[in-house]
Amino acid sequence: MSPAQTHSSPTRPVRLRGITALELLVTVLIAALLLTLAAPSFRAQFDRQRVKAAASEIASDVQLARLEAIALREPVRISFHANGEGSCYLLHTGPQEGCTCSPSADAEPAATACADAAAAKLIKAVALPAAQRVQLSANVASLRFDPILGTSTPAGTLQVASADERVAIRHVVNLLGRVRSCAPQGPMPGYPAC
Repeated sequence: MSPAQTHSSPTRPVRLRGITALELLVTVLIAALLLTLAAPSFRAQFDRQRVKAAASEIASDVQLARLEAIALREPVRISFHANGEGSCYLLHTGPQEGCTCSPSADAEPAATACADAAAAKLIKAVALPAAQRVQLSANVASLRFDPILGTSTPAGTLQVASADERVAIRHVVNLLGRVRSCAPQGPMPGYPAC
């Protein structure tokens, strides 16, 4: 044979190899372990987002009650109710006892009632059932907003917290009807520490 001609040796067939059952099992076990370790973090993140959403709605509703009092030219109240199945609040006209709500344990809306339609008018009802893992507490039964000045009587503190109370946002409503918000467990995005 001349140097220009070369013999190529026969190539060996390439062996394709798949995943063994043992390798697949180890991969699944590692993934399950990582998910188990990450689950509490995901739950805490979801709780934080739920608390922030509920706290934002409550702060907006305080301002809504204040503006409705001025627009309707009559006092408007936010009344707070809670039981073992959750909490709820109402924006309404009339006396403190004029409208009530009773939260349910699941995602169903709260049962609301206004005793006398002529004396009390329901503006808005919001329920926080226990299933949502968010609870509302208030140091007052209701806040009353004046139709002329937009002031609040009395001042009050509202707190929205996760079911395990690891995440909370506190709203302090002053006599002028303004809301100051903070986080009791330390600063969180959008809320300074209390």
